[in-house]
Amino acid sequence: MADKLENLIESEEKTDIAQKLRNIKWRRAVADTFSMISFSFIVEAPRELAIGMTPGQTLYTRLIGIPVDLTIGRPYGIYLDWMRKKFGSEKVSGILNKQRLKRTLVDTLAFSTAMAPIYAGALYIAGVDLKTGIAAVASGALYSTAQGAPYGIYSDFVRKMFNGKK
Repeated sequence: MADKLENLIESEEKTDIAQKLRNIKWRRAVADTFSMISFSFIVEAPRELAIGMTPGQTLYTRLIGIPVDLTIGRPYGIYLDWMRKKFGSEKVSGILNKQRLKRTLVDTLAFSTAMAPIYAGALYIAGVDLKTGIAAVASGALYSTAQGAPYGIYSDFVRKMFNGKK
């Protein structure tokens, strides 16, 4: 009888741990998706207008971007975590130090390598002409070097807000 009770308690503890892990993964997925949608909308629209896209094209591209961001938000979060782990920049403290510089470079590399092909596809679907599309992707690639680090910081903030603890 004591063995059965002990097994039951152990089983409930394992179930509780598994449920907590599922909750953390779910919250992180929601946080990653929310940060991708909100960041790309706020940051990309002004740049698209500045390079000559019409307000209609910009709005359409951003609206097309929402389902794309819904699809890529969590996979990008996983990719970002993987890149940080690969380059040893998971934990960062302080503002101006080698850890922060390394994290900045890793976040920039991750963002740049992941976003250019996705953005090109969104522009194509939006019907942007080839010349404007090339300009948009080229400026986006250049611009993404400035977005990687802020996105990484923003993503970490949103994860903490959603209690997905980085």
